[in-house]
Amino acid sequence: MKTSTKDLGYHIHYDKKITLDEMKERLQSGIQRCEKLHWIPIDVISKAKFIQQSVWPAALHAAGSQVLGKRHFRDLRRAATKALLGDHKHASSFLACSCLVSGLDDPLLYVVIQIVRSIRRLFAYFPELAQQMVNFSVGFGGSVAFGPAAALKKYLEIIKWEDHQDGSL
Repeated sequence: MKTSTKDLGYHIHYDKKITLDEMKERLQSGIQRCEKLHWIPIDVISKAKFIQQSVWPAALHAAGSQVLGKRHFRDLRRAATKALLGDHKHASSFLACSCLVSGLDDPLLYVVIQIVRSIRRLFAYFPELAQQMVNFSVGFGGSVAFGPAAALKKYLEIIKWEDHQDGSL
């Protein structure tokens, strides 16, 4: 009996067994892309654009449907910092991904933004369903997150933000 399926790159689970499967490969691929980018002789702004427009979308595709641990985001931040600044052991990966170049988002913030954009698009076509999703996220208190509404709640808890019934954060 199948316990999960894959649709357009999103892994959908039908039981409570959470596995990262393809997500691990995507994350590792994103880290490898940053390692290759480290050696390309281009300016920091071009590297940051490449990370934002190519690495994050490929590595974090489907990260909004299940919750990734802090370690995965930390590894992506470190790889991006090494690509941008070189192999400096004392460089702050959080500051490098958040403040160094405008237009480069922290990978965790990137995932939160993607989920919020999805909900906003859902409001345009199916407002009742979108409101149900917001209500579920606001009221979610479980320990294991299944789907984007619960994943949004867990990600917001990591960055210490709150979501509200009116859709504000």
